[in-house]
Amino acid sequence: MALREIGKPAVLLLREDLTSGHIDYRIKAAWALGQLGPPALEAAPSLIQALNDDSPIVKHYAILSLAALHISTDALISGLMSKLDENTLGVANSAANLLNQIERERNRDNIPFVADEFEYDMVFLRSSVYYVRGMGLERLIKIKHKDERVMAEFYSLTNDANLSVREMALSYANHPGIMERIYQNPSTFGPRE
Repeated sequence: MALREIGKPAVLLLREDLTSGHIDYRIKAAWALGQLGPPALEAAPSLIQALNDDSPIVKHYAILSLAALHISTDALISGLMSKLDENTLGVANSAANLLNQIERERNRDNIPFVADEFEYDMVFLRSSVYYVRGMGLERLIKIKHKDERVMAEFYSLTNDANLSVREMALSYANHPGIMERIYQNPSTFGPRE
């Protein structure tokens, strides 16, 4: 509340704190900027830079603050995509959720989100975090156009090392029309089992 009353000068101080040598200052700054709302919009580039902080807590709060600011720059999208493979669940999950929020907002405003939906979905699938990989699988099933890369990916995921991913891939592969397309051209996707 006090920071909101201070306004712009508080944003300048918090931006400086994001690069402090003291982790507590960086954590508090990353959190507080999101609490300020629209006045903190000018701190968005600093928050995007904070996505590369050494501390997963700073990264997590930076993502939450960026979500509160409702921005959708290409730099933010790129920064979030690089966090999908974080070993810290909170960072990867928050990044995936914010990417979905940005996509919904851009779709609502008829703004193109990505040039190649398949490649974007694959970034989710390459994550080491199961929740994020599951989102990638769900995203793949929603690709409406016929894309043989999708079929090949589902086939390869049925042999994934993670049992949950294998089961999800099999359930999606059994989605009406998916397996039929795989079996129509088995040489493209490997042997039929």
